Amino acid sequence: MNLIENKLTFVLKSGFKMKQNSRLIGRKVDRLCCAGLSLSNGLAQLVVITGGRNAPEQVYCAEHLAATATFVSQPDLAHPTELGVWLKKYLVERDLEPQHISFSVSDASVDSCVLKLPAELSQEDLAFQLTAELLHGRVQLADQFCVDYQPLAASPNKEEQREVTYRAAMTQSAQVRAFKQVAKAMGLPIYAIEPSADALLRLASFGDFVSQPNVAASGVLQCQEACGLALSAWSQDDAFNFYPYRLELQQREHRMWAFQLMACVSVGVLLAATLSAGLAYKTDHVMSSLKESFSVKQALDSTQKKHEQLQQIFKLHTQTQQWLVGHNAQRQQGNLWRSALSQMGSDIWISDLQVQHKDWIIQGEALSAEGVHQALAQLGALPVWSQKPMVERLRISSESSLPVWGFKAFGELKGG
Repeated sequence: MNLIENKLTFVLKSGFKMKQNSRLIGRKVDRLCCAGLSLSNGLAQLVVITGGRNAPEQVYCAEHLAATATFVSQPDLAHPTELGVWLKKYLVERDLEPQHISFSVSDASVDSCVLKLPAELSQEDLAFQLTAELLHGRVQLADQFCVDYQPLAASPNKEEQREVTYRAAMTQSAQVRAFKQVAKAMGLPIYAIEPSADALLRLASFGDFVSQPNVAASGVLQCQEACGLALSAWSQDDAFNFYPYRLELQQREHRMWAFQLMACVSVGVLLAATLSAGLAYKTDHVMSSLKESFSVKQALDSTQKKHEQLQQIFKLHTQTQQWLVGHNAQRQQGNLWRSALSQMGSDIWISDLQVQHKDWIIQGEALSAEGVHQALAQLGALPVWSQKPMVERLRISSESSLPVWGFKAFGELKGG
């Protein structure tokens, strides 16, 4: 079990509901065409809707696809790739070209909770706490689920807001992987993977569109869940989305950051080389052409200024390299004690973990005092401490009828 890897994974896969345009980064189009696919009772409902960027206009397809029953076995999607190939052929034969597709998961496979947490929590701590709550503390199962969460209505006065109420939900990651295979076989990007209830609730909010005569005549009311999914392209509601689009956005930002850093370093090196070459040429030319001491002094002054510029460029390049090396060393050092922390027994529950500069503070509860000392001894064996973790407080909690020990420990990390 690697507690920190799970934590980072859920920070990326979780977060607040992003708005419509954030899901279509880089796709500036005037017309939208979205497909919604609902799989229930071994059958598929497919709806394709087109419209402008602000509102849907026309239903191109609203069908029950009985032929897909051979690819679906309840409660699992047995043959996702074959289903995707069949659906792609179905769309091509009917000249349908959706830009993306949305899927639904059954409400029975979705677990949710509402939880109040301190407003000052970082995004990493927030995602970890909500995930732990949904899994009832069994964070070792984190890789088996996809999680999404949003804040409920917050206080208008942010200074007085000390706690924020969040609603969170999770579903099995196996379903999400199956839907990815279907979309890949269809050659379409995924727009959303939502609970069935959210899709049906969205359909009710588009009552004016659904009640239009041409829309109602298309048979869309017989495919309500798929219709709600297709309408997600024009909705900015708070439906859960289990597709890890935040992870993709984070990866895109990391790639852009790495590209910009590489470009800056390359420009710096090129500028240094150019200045060096120019400086050498100018120096030779000046020294060969100047005959008077005053002219020589001017040339030396110019050389000194350019040398200082080169030193500044070299200093900036050196500082950038030192930052990268220090950042990687600090991350590797953090992974050491976090890895040991993940190996603690199931009789210890961690409620708070803080790292401020070199100070390392951990709080939690355990079923025995001996378990606390053993866990801290494991952490103390790591070569990352200038002062090994020590128990600062250890006493039986008065809030529980069981003999639960509350503890707080402090340690000091080595300088990075």
